[in-house]
Amino acid sequence: MCERPVTVQLAWNDWLTDTLGHLKAAQLQRQLRPLGYQDLPVEAVAESQDVPLWLGSSVTPDLLPGNLPLTLFSSNDYLGLSAHPAVRHAAAESALRHGLGPRASPVVGGHTPQHAALQATLARLCGTETAMLFPTGFAANLACLPALGGSKDVIIFSDALNHASIIDGTRLACRAGATVQVYVHADAAHLEQLLQAAPTNKRKIVVTDSVFSMDGDLAPLVELAHLKQRFGFLLVIDEAHATLMMGQKGAGLAEALGVEEHIDLHVGTLSKAVGAQGGFIACSHAIREVLLTKSRSFVYSTAPALPIVAAVQAAIDTAEREPEHRQRLWARIQQFSRLTGLQSPSPVFPIILGSEAAALNFSQQLLQLGFYVPAIRPPTVPKGTSRLRISLSAAHSEGDVAALSRSQGLQPLAQRLLGELVAVAGTWRVPRRGHSFESGLSLAAPTYMIWGANTGVGKTLVAAGLAAAVRRSRGQLLYLKPVQSGYPQDCDSRLPATLADVQQEGAEKADELADIQPGRSYAKTLHAWHTPVGPHLAAQLEGQFVSDEKILQDTRRHLNHFHSSAGPGSIALVETAGGVSSPTPSNTVQCEAWQGLSLPAILVGDGRLGGISATLSAQDSLNLRGHTTAAVVVSEVDGLDNSSALRRHLGTSPLGHQVPVLELPALPQAPTRGSDTPAVDAALQAWLGASAAQFDSLLHLLHDSHAQRVQSPSCSVPLRPPPTPSGGPSLSTRPWVSMTSLS
Repeated sequence: MCERPVTVQLAWNDWLTDTLGHLKAAQLQRQLRPLGYQDLPVEAVAESQDVPLWLGSSVTPDLLPGNLPLTLFSSNDYLGLSAHPAVRHAAAESALRHGLGPRASPVVGGHTPQHAALQATLARLCGTETAMLFPTGFAANLACLPALGGSKDVIIFSDALNHASIIDGTRLACRAGATVQVYVHADAAHLEQLLQAAPTNKRKIVVTDSVFSMDGDLAPLVELAHLKQRFGFLLVIDEAHATLMMGQKGAGLAEALGVEEHIDLHVGTLSKAVGAQGGFIACSHAIREVLLTKSRSFVYSTAPALPIVAAVQAAIDTAEREPEHRQRLWARIQQFSRLTGLQSPSPVFPIILGSEAAALNFSQQLLQLGFYVPAIRPPTVPKGTSRLRISLSAAHSEGDVAALSRSQGLQPLAQRLLGELVAVAGTWRVPRRGHSFESGLSLAAPTYMIWGANTGVGKTLVAAGLAAAVRRSRGQLLYLKPVQSGYPQDCDSRLPATLADVQQEGAEKADELADIQPGRSYAKTLHAWHTPVGPHLAAQLEGQFVSDEKILQDTRRHLNHFHSSAGPGSIALVETAGGVSSPTPSNTVQCEAWQGLSLPAILVGDGRLGGISATLSAQDSLNLRGHTTAAVVVSEVDGLDNSSALRRHLGTSPLGHQVPVLELPALPQAPTRGSDTPAVDAALQAWLGASAAQFDSLLHLLHDSHAQRVQSPSCSVPLRPPPTPSGGPSLSTRPWVSMTSLS
């Protein structure tokens, strides 16, 4: 009769052994890493016996120093308030006066006047009627989604990269009957499609992080607010990584973007910028009454301890009274961006390395130098996106940030990822994968690659506008379209050739240069397919495959041929096909395929709904693969002021200047394509005339940017604002502007 329990126990032992073995083999087993906390929240010491836990099992203790002093770039204590004297004194005084407070659920005797006062403070901060306290931010997300959405008549729409607590909350709601649909990360256009397809008789909830914890990027809250007005869903945002850091009052990203009135539930944590512990939900009285009864993680949890409540109240008061903490944080963010070229709209800087081993090894290298930058691996992030996560704090000194920026491995890595162009012996040398990579390009003339945040955003029109500006300046132009489908009916080189009044070369001989005189302006399609689908599909359908290496080789040959005798005022433009992440004919993501050249980028932003996030994501994709952004161009669409939002979000470029955003008039309707279609119709001619001053200004900026790249190998000279072209209208109505930090 005892055999069955013994057999079951053995089965569990086998499972535990197998599971731990798998986790160890995959380097996924988590460990606690003890440290001795110092006076500053970013300083710590690892005791000698614990150092192997930090550096990994491959390091033997006899090779290590004694205690290992560490500067932490891992903490979420963004404002450094956890060690502020006012916070310490408040917690200590409360503990001496009240002990820990009543140890009971808030609904059975755990709620005190101190809890009520803090809830009122949080409601005032977020601009809501009331607020609730939770033991953790995780518990807050577990509370609201099942309580409000746990029904068969509810659909929950969740961002693909939402925090684990949101994901678990949606799972609980799903078990209670709700339907959950996941939309592409920060893609309001995809969310719109899902909302349009959803049954109209279903109640809907949209839930998203405002600042995403592992990428540091921002949710498209402006677009979500527009969608809410159309579809009437309940909008829930988790401001965990934005509270006290963004917005005039510190309410978060929603306040910074001016859409706080559209948010139904502000979920937050008290353990990050607040520097304490706990979570909260700020909402209306009606929602609070439902949550008080139906939120299991609230009803069945003990109320936060009174010393914690006192510490939180003191931290919020301190942040309001002493704005220098937030100012210091943003100064560190800008300093780190300036020194490394890495960009982030938040204190979180991800360095995506791909493999888990690469992330672990790099983290250990930094640790041996005294910097703790954690390696983040699956399942916390998707497979293939293992990374270092650098987290900055107001508690970091300028010296801390400068030392990390100079540390062995980090700055070369940043240069590789962002493709800083270093002038060495007349060529661009792009440090990548630990060694120098020759792009093989001369620096005789400015050369830029035109990218699109999405398909159909007007890349060719931007190229055409620049071509017209080159003609007005009497310079020379090379326009290349390396990949073209739908040819010859679709031939993007036709329009720039017409406007620049230069020869248009066909796609019959991609690498033939014998008939092209050095120094002559021309526009050329290199490789073309007749089928009007994506180049990768056209190549498959027609059986004509061209390797990425061949495309880069032919592009490089034409660029060097043009550079060999390019005169003053010359410029070369290379226009990509589709969006930043569109596949090449070899089915490679094209922003990766073009890393071999790492040309600076002109990014044509998406002015449509969802365009802000799409444009920012495109810029991140380009920067992380070696294509620095020289300028962003966006057009007016249906009265949406997307350019202003882009100006707020875009960070400092590796050249040390603010990434300029140029707003163009609304794009003209594209004419029906055809070999006999006039290249320039009346509507396009009018648009080109209305935007001539902007394109002249852009051309000036591109020449200025190139000159400073050549003159300054460190790329540290800030760009001057581009001058208004002589004879052109004032740009006061559509100025080049710089981002101001969200504060």
